[in-house]
Formats: sequence, C-alpha cells, structure tokens
Amino acid sequence: MRSVKMLLVISLPVLCLFFAGCKKAAPMPVETPPPPPPQVWEPDTNKFSEVDLEAELARRIKENLQTLYFDLDKYDLTSESLQKLRIAAEFLKEQSQIRIRLDGHADERGTTEYNMALGEKRAIAVRNALTRYGIDSQRLETTSFGRERPVNLNCGGNESCHSMNRRVEYTVIKK
Repeated sequence: MRSVKMLLVISLPVLCLFFAGCKKAAPMPVETPPPPPPQVWEPDTNKFSEVDLEAELARRIKENLQTLYFDLDKYDLTSESLQKLRIAAEFLKEQSQIRIRLDGHADERGTTEYNMALGEKRAIAVRNALTRYGIDSQRLETTSFGRERPVNLNCGGNESCHSMNRRVEYTVIKK
C-alpha cells in the first residue's frame, strides 16, 4: 500500500506537468471580409439646401403676389388686377402654409380718414376676390395704411406718380 501511495504521489505531479505542458489547439482562423472601398462624395444636384429653398420661395412669392393698382377714388378691381389675382390664388393654393396680409394704400389726396377707409375697401376687395378663387379667408388679413406709406412722395399734380401710391400689397405673415 505504501508503494501505491508513493506511486500516486509521484505520478500525480508528472501527470499535471504532462497535461499542463501540452500545446493547446490553435483557434480556427476567421476570415474577415476586405474593407469596403472608400466612397467618393458626389454632390447631389437634385437636393436644395434650406437657404436655396428659402430663396426659391421668396422668388416665387415676389413673382406670384404682385402689387395691384387702383384708379383714383376707386376700389374696383381692373381686368389686369383680376388676372394677377388668379395667378396669386393658384400660387396660394400650392403653398397652403402661407398666410398673408393685404395692405391697402391710397395717394396723398383726400383726408386721412377718407384714405384709411379707401385703403381698407381696396384690401377687402382683394380678399373677397381671393376667396372667390378658393383661398380660405382664414389665411387672409386686411389692413389699411391710407396715405401713410406712399411709394412716391410729394407727387403734386403728377398723376402717374399718384397712381403708384393707390395699391394693395401682399405681406407674408407666415411661411
């Protein structure tokens, strides 16, 4: 029995050294795919930057919402004004996010009160025409500046000078 114990005592460290000293199997190599080729940046000419879109919208607003002019002491829409209003209405239908204020103006002749009322009648006439063309009246505001914001100052007796002051202009209040 003593010899069996001795054999175990001697063989146990030998076995440990044997197993500890064995070379472990190498892990299987994993194939990694080659890296993707570097991408070359090319500008996308179909996209606009935000600045480009704002500039384009501003250009289209100016093009489609043109100033309307009126005869002396009148707020009737001329055939030219109606044609401009049709264009404006089509644009506003496309751009449903836009709200506008219609600013009525008069020339310097007449009293302040008369010109304020005349400017308001002109703005209302334009609003009514736009609503007949299908624009929701909630998108339209009116105001009158009367003779307080002339395009041309001190016209005297020059009718063509005065005619530029009798107008309705569009002011975009929400885009």
